Amino acid sequence: MKVWIEQEYCTGDGLCEELCPAVFEMGDDGLAHESDVLDAQAQCAGECIYVKL
Repeated sequence: MKVWIEQEYCTGDGLCEELCPAVFEMGDDGLAHESDVLDAQAQCAGECIYVKL
């Protein structure tokens, strides 16, 4: 599985990090940065999380 975030659409609300802290983290710039999740993707306010299975 590959997960990525389109940074330009990230709202920085941190929900993805709250739902899946092992995969997502907020950077110093206040935006989410990826590593590897479908709950976070479905609930992302910016609709900027993409998953390729």
